[in-house]
Amino acid sequence: LIRSAQGSFLHMRPYAEITIEEVRQKLDYDALSGHMTWRVNGGWKKKARRAGNVNLCLGYRIINLKSSVILEHRLIWFWTTGMWPTHQIDHKNGVRDANRWENLREATSSQQKGNYKTRDDNTSGHRGVWYDASRKKWAARLKSGGKQILRKRFTTYEEACAAVAEAGRLSFGEFFQLR
Repeated sequence: LIRSAQGSFLHMRPYAEITIEEVRQKLDYDALSGHMTWRVNGGWKKKARRAGNVNLCLGYRIINLKSSVILEHRLIWFWTTGMWPTHQIDHKNGVRDANRWENLREATSSQQKGNYKTRDDNTSGHRGVWYDASRKKWAARLKSGGKQILRKRFTTYEEACAAVAEAGRLSFGEFFQLR
């Protein structure tokens, strides 16, 4: 469940009653643009028009299908593979509505945490790094799987950044991004 802009909850899990045939009958997918378009007319659905809209709270594109609100990237996974994803879908570039097939991959919750962007309130410009004024050192911290895998202080900013980058690559592999 996730909260919509209006405060109500949206069900984002796939529904067994939606079949691959129904999805492919109603929607087209262009892997290069990452856009799903309607194949049918009816009500607000217009043939060849981009399906769904971006949920402003989440940044993900959502599509209403058979009275279900479904994240577009999950529908794309289903449309392309014929199976609902068993885990989350990760956007490799971190852009939540960039749904080109080459940008999507299945990921566990732990792997997803390796691919999040630097917080807006970050003052150092580097994820997991901040200046500890009381000790006059740069601090580096990184968690994986709920456990702290790095917590050290360094003389220079560059050393702290390098430590976070190395720990992230070792822990998250290809899913670790510094953004």
